[in-house]
Formats: sequence, C-alpha cells, structure tokens
Amino acid sequence: MRNVTRDGSKLMKKTINAIVNLIFALITVLFFLWQTGGIPSPWDKGPSGTAYDVIKIVLSVIALGICIYNLKVSKGLTGISKLGNYLCMMCEAACFVFLLVNGKFSIFCFLNVAGAVMMFIPEKK
Repeated sequence: MRNVTRDGSKLMKKTINAIVNLIFALITVLFFLWQTGGIPSPWDKGPSGTAYDVIKIVLSVIALGICIYNLKVSKGLTGISKLGNYLCMMCEAACFVFLLVNGKFSIFCFLNVAGAVMMFIPEKK
C-alpha cells in the first residue's frame, strides 16, 4: 500500500513539474515574440518601460527557481522525460542569464517548449 502512494506522489510531482515547465515556456515564447516583433506588442512602442522591466525580473527569478526544482525532480525521472527535464533546465538557465546580462529573452525558449513536451512522454516499462 505504501509503495502505491509513493508512486502516485512521484507521478504527481512529474506531472506538475511538466505542466509548470510548459506554462513557463509558453510565457517566455510569448515575451520573446513580443520582444522581436513577431507578434504585435501590447505596449505602445514595443516592450519597454517599468512594468516590462519588473516582468523580466520576475520571470528571471521564476526561471532560476524552476531550474533548481527541475534538478531536484530529475533524480526520479528516466528515459525521454529525463532528457526533456535536462533540456528545460538548460533553457531556463539560459533564460535567466540572458535576462540578467542582456535584458532580453533568448531564442532557447522554443527549445524549452520542446523539453516540456518531452517530459509528458510516459516511461516504458
């Protein structure tokens, strides 16, 4: 009985981690497209100003937090899910560094989406 609960909890952690990574990846892709002009920005003169700077700081802190949590969760993953988790960690670390150093989102956010989708692929038994 106890192993079933642990396995269920483990599966829930993996699923929540994959969902959080996917949501973060989609948010960063959206901001990257606003930043590069790929889609019209909700700001008048492109993404700039105090609100946008605060959003960048918050997203960089969230990227670092998710990256650290992915490292914790990666111990329980195997196969393609683990590869997706490592890809997400790399992309979130890149997002954090690019936002701090350059003040812009990196193109790696598209790979972050791919890594998050890979985390949803179930393990083969």
